[in-house]
Amino acid sequence: MSLTITQVRPARKKDWFVIEFEGDKNLTVSSAGLAKFRLSVGKQLTAEQVGEISHYTDFTRIYDRAVSFISYRPRSEKEVYDRISRKADISSELIDELMARLRVEKLVNDEEFTRWWCEQRGRFRPRSRRRLSVELWQKGVERKLVEKMVGELVNEEELVEKILIKKYPQIPTDQHNQQKMMQSLVRQGFSWDVVKKVVSQKLAHD
Repeated sequence: MSLTITQVRPARKKDWFVIEFEGDKNLTVSSAGLAKFRLSVGKQLTAEQVGEISHYTDFTRIYDRAVSFISYRPRSEKEVYDRISRKADISSELIDELMARLRVEKLVNDEEFTRWWCEQRGRFRPRSRRRLSVELWQKGVERKLVEKMVGELVNEEELVEKILIKKYPQIPTDQHNQQKMMQSLVRQGFSWDVVKKVVSQKLAHD
């Protein structure tokens, strides 16, 4: 059984078109899909071809949505998967196909995402290894990868020094306020030994 295209008209969304068939059946395709399948009035399509076009359209929609989401900043695989799967009508098979495509195109890469996340945190919002690890786990990055990358990229002594320069340009000399400052750093996830070492070095240098 074949279906004949009776009309091709612009859809509401820019660069998308509605393909109408005999019997009130229709589907929507992008301009790229229109060219790819050479769709025009009078063309006859088998049910299998219509299914292929429909699949292409569904994939194009979620691919465009994923690329737009990634364009704002790098994303972990889980962030992308969770965002796309919010739509109840999208099958897990289609999302798996999308994630495979994004990996091949290097649009998602958890190792590169972890590197970027650590660098951004170190530059703008210093975090201890422990806190960074928790943030990355929450974003779905594999535990082994987090431990490896955070261990390689994060120098806690440098981060503590950066926090001290910003928040405590003058280290308190009295024991009470000094202990209070150090405890504040420990609550941020840094170990007491690291905090004590950096503070002692700064006091000796000052």
